[in-house]
Amino acid sequence: MNPEYLKKVIDRQFSEWMGVSLHPMVTGDEVCQVTLPLLEPSGDVISVYVTESDGHIVIHDGGHISALLFESRRNGPTRPDREAVQRLLSDSALKKDLETGLVNVETTEDGLRYWLMELARVIALVPVLIPTSSPTPQRANAARKVGRTARELTNRLVQEGFSHVIVPQHTVRGLTNRSHWVDLSYTTTYPPFEGSKEDSGKIVYILAVDLDVTKPLDKADKTIAVANDLAWSVDNGSEIGVRMVYGFGREDWVQEPAAKLLAAAGEKSSYSSYSWDDKEGQSEFLTRVGQDLTVNTA
Repeated sequence: MNPEYLKKVIDRQFSEWMGVSLHPMVTGDEVCQVTLPLLEPSGDVISVYVTESDGHIVIHDGGHISALLFESRRNGPTRPDREAVQRLLSDSALKKDLETGLVNVETTEDGLRYWLMELARVIALVPVLIPTSSPTPQRANAARKVGRTARELTNRLVQEGFSHVIVPQHTVRGLTNRSHWVDLSYTTTYPPFEGSKEDSGKIVYILAVDLDVTKPLDKADKTIAVANDLAWSVDNGSEIGVRMVYGFGREDWVQEPAAKLLAAAGEKSSYSSYSWDDKEGQSEFLTRVGQDLTVNTA
């Protein structure tokens, strides 16, 4: 086997391992999403994003590293956490945009492959690099895979400046005393729920649902059951609100019944539902959360 033949074998296998698709970001921009054969310690698949800016190829993490920092501890990352990650970025010649929270690098076509793998490697290292003194609820349940919709939703709320009032992934108990996983939660004094008569504190649970799964309708059914159990419960006298946010990834006819079910549940129940991949639905969700948290943080 000569080197040219081996090179062709490596190129072919690399392309088979790597998935590339067009992907709409929460800003509305369409970019190339590159899924690489690298995993986080939790088993989450790593994707990076490629776009063009002023004639340069830009590779960024979609806010993944900022979200990992935010998710690392219940009260957010500590100063040593941030410093450790910043040293890793500096050593890898990557930079973080302070306005958007995206970790990125400019490159050329010749450097594209290297920087795709280098950024993915850094993403994989971040969860290992951040020291933890004691297990928190989200760490104890680290085997739970965080889906695409939950990740993008978290990234956006971090960018909006709400990370200090949002509690990331954890479990809570519903009316039936069963434990349920929620992707995000926050407490607000704003009364957005129908029938609310006073400005008492309200706990809002956000359930993020990926419908690009083998059995999307089953997943929708289970999510609605969880939403009901949570919405009818009471936490230390506080009213409970539930937001279901569902994403398609790649919408097709298999997902359509599940989406219709979640949308109908949001219209006819005490909780609400939003389509994350629909611009109008996403805008409605972000506006609702913004109203809650703007009042809460005023």
